[in-house]
Amino acid sequence: MAENTAALRALARLRSESELMFSLQRKGAIEIEGEGPQPYRVYKVTVFGETYIKPEDENSKPRLSSGPHVFRIEAKANYPIKDAPIVQFLTVPPAHVNVFGRGQVCIGQWSPKETLASEIVRTLRVLFLDPATYNFDSVADNDMLDFCHGHKGGIPNGFPLPCPVFLDDKQGYIEK
Repeated sequence: MAENTAALRALARLRSESELMFSLQRKGAIEIEGEGPQPYRVYKVTVFGETYIKPEDENSKPRLSSGPHVFRIEAKANYPIKDAPIVQFLTVPPAHVNVFGRGQVCIGQWSPKETLASEIVRTLRVLFLDPATYNFDSVADNDMLDFCHGHKGGIPNGFPLPCPVFLDDKQGYIEK
C-alpha cells in the first residue's frame, strides 16, 4: 500500500514538473520536447549557443561549436524517491571534466528535492563550462583535466538563461 502511494506521488510530481520544464524554453536558444506518454519521464533538450566540445579524437583539442547541442534527461521508474535522473548528450558533449566520453553527465550529489528542471539548468551550466560545475574530486573524463583547469572563465555570453537559482520548497526559480 505504501509503495502504491509513493508511486502515485511520484506521478503527480512528474505532472507538476512538466510546466516548470517547459518554462525553461527560450525561442532560438532552448527547445524542450517531452517524449513518450504523459506525464513525461523523458525530455529532449536542444540548445543553441557557442561552447567548447570534446575533441573527435585523442590527437585533437576541444573546439568551439555553436550547436545545436542536444541532450536527453530521463527520470527512471523510482524517480524521485530513489533514483536521480540520467542526463546524456546525444550530440558531441561539452569539453567538461564531469562528462563521460560518450556524453553521460555525472551530476554529482543529488537530492530527491531537486527537479528535472533544476537538472536541466545544471546541465546547461555544464554545457557552457561554468567553472562552478567542475568537480575535480570526481573526474569522469581525465582527458579534459588540463583543459578545464586552464579554462576557468566559462563561455562569455554563452549561457542562454539569466542564471536561475532553484528553490527546493517551491520548485520554482529566481533570476540572479
